[in-house]
Order: sequence, then structure tokens, then C-alpha cells
Amino acid sequence: MITTVIALLTVLLFQIAFCQDARREYSEHLTLNAFGQGYVLADFKFTQSIPFPLGRNERNLGTFPKQIYEVFHEYNQLKTIRLTMTRTRWRQEKWGTPEWPLAPIGVQVSATFNQSQSSAYGGPEETWDRLVMSLSGIFCAGLNLLDSTRTHRLPSADPNLISMHGMLPKETVCTENLTPFVKLLPCGNAAGLGTLLNPTRIFDADYALLTFEAEVKCEQSVCTLQIVNNVHVLFDRLQESGSCDWTVEGLFKRSFTKTCSDAVPNIIVKKQDSGKFIASLESKSENKNMLSINGTKKPYMTNSTRRHSKSRQDRGRVQGNGSGKGLFRREPVTNQCTVDGCRPGEDHLGFDGQKCQSRPGHKSEPSD
Repeated sequence: MITTVIALLTVLLFQIAFCQDARREYSEHLTLNAFGQGYVLADFKFTQSIPFPLGRNERNLGTFPKQIYEVFHEYNQLKTIRLTMTRTRWRQEKWGTPEWPLAPIGVQVSATFNQSQSSAYGGPEETWDRLVMSLSGIFCAGLNLLDSTRTHRLPSADPNLISMHGMLPKETVCTENLTPFVKLLPCGNAAGLGTLLNPTRIFDADYALLTFEAEVKCEQSVCTLQIVNNVHVLFDRLQESGSCDWTVEGLFKRSFTKTCSDAVPNIIVKKQDSGKFIASLESKSENKNMLSINGTKKPYMTNSTRRHSKSRQDRGRVQGNGSGKGLFRREPVTNQCTVDGCRPGEDHLGFDGQKCQSRPGHKSEPSD
């Protein structure tokens, strides 16, 4: 009898844990936009959410970052957080207008508080001071330097909401900021698209922006805590390699090897020039991992499954010309990056492709 009861309780607890995990969501996306003059813009987006607040008997956070959950649980007035860390300036006159909000060089943080809720720390201003200290420790940033001279209140249309903003334009953004950023991901840099976040490559790029956003969203008294990590990186592949052709591995100097949990990596490739992008998607292994490129799920070849290719001829087809390692391969190089819609010798000015400009050293031909 006792054995039966214990078995039933075990099954019940397993079902409860399974249901709790089912409410936790995670997704990852990477958009690669190749445009004129040999540039590739890489936009990473990692999204995860969890019910908020969890009940007393539901403190299993799973892979959700504990420190972020505790920040919102501790400061119950807190509604949103937005943190940006920017290295170098976005040259809009050359690269065009991005699809995401630009941020100034350095570090900036903003937060929204619901002053209609009571807090053990006083008003939103007092909570703000404690919040920036917590975020400073989480992201290894000097946010503790945000005194009253660097902080101000933002106007709000909702009288119950108070928004605070602080900025440190002289704060240097480097690899020590990326490390805690990556640790917030469920698999860190061990699996999924997080494996491509190579700090050396990101901070050697022409432009790099790290964005962290967290928000409590409520619908009919059911609330969810959602966090979104974005990484925007701009590479000049023509300057680095002299070639318009490119691969993901060539950009990040890392190989994508396996997925993170059940999240299928979604990669969108947008090409506006003649440079070639090649992905090895054939796998002879029965254990096929999945990757989504431009909305189509396909198997991909990993370092482990590659060894199962049956013949030299198969390996040549899977691995392209045999150069490099991992998922993405390099094809023979070309000398120029031409763009559809522009005349010979011209490139799009910016990835949004609004207008063309003459390529340096090339004499444009007259239009008809």
C-alpha cells in the first residue's frame, strides 16, 4: 500500500514538473543581411519566458536565469528593463537605417516602475538605485557610477508608471560584458546559436551592440516574465578576406555543432549582392539534427555525424571544397561585390538598399 502511494506521488510530481516546464518557452533567431561593399550584418535574437510570479510550490525555474527572476521578484514595482552596451558608432550615412533602435556608445539602462504598488524600498527612485547596483553585478558593467547627475526621469503618459534612465557614454564595452550576457542563455555558448558568439570576432567587428530587455506582460491576470537578448554585429568581409563570398564560420570563427534543447535555430539569409553563401545541409547519419534556414527545416552535418559519411565522394559533396570545419563552408572567392538593382560599378548605400553609389576606383557608366 505504501509503495503504491509513493509511486502515485512520484508520477504526480513528475506530471506537475512537466507541466511547469511546458510553460517555459525559448527560441533563437539569426538574421544575416549581406549588402553592398562587402558588409554582412548579423542580428541575433534569443527569447525566453516563464510564468510570473511562480507559486510557493513552483520555484523550479528550469533554464530561465535565476538572477533575472529574483530581480523582478525582489523589486515588485519593476515592470520593464532595457540595457544596451554599444561599441563604436553606427554610420547611418554609409550603412543605412537599421530595423532596431540605435543606442549611443557606451552603456545605458532604463526601467519602468509601477508606483501604484507598494515597495519595501520606498518609491521608484529608491528602487532604481538598488536596481542599477544589481544590474552592475549581473552584467559586469559600471552601472554603480550612475549617480543623480547621470540619471533622470522620463515623461510617461500613464500616471501610474515612472520611467528612469541613466547613461555612461565613457564606459568601455568589451569581452567581460559579453560573458555574463551569454550566461543568461539556456545553453550558454555550449549549444545553439550561442556557440557563434565569439567575443574576439564580435568586438573586432565594425559595429557591435548588445541589448538586454526584460518585461512583465500580463493578460487577464495571467502574467509572464519575458527576456530578450539581442546581438547586432556588422562585418566588413571584403576588408577582412578580400572576398565577397562568406560563411557563418568565416564570420565568427566558430562552428555550429548542436541545438539547444528543443529550440530549432532559425536562420534567415538576406542577400543583396553577388557574394555566395553556402551551407552544408546533407547528413548521412540517422541522428539528424535540424536547422531552419529561411523557414525550411533541414538536417545539418555536425563534426560527429560527418564521420559517418560512407565514401570520399559523399564527403566531398557534404563538405564543399574541403576548406574549413563545421556547418558552413567557403566557396571560391570573387573580386567584387555587385548588387542587384545598381548599375555596373555601383553598390547599395546601406543594407536597406535605398540608393546606389559608385564603387571606389570605378568609373561609372552613363545611364541610358
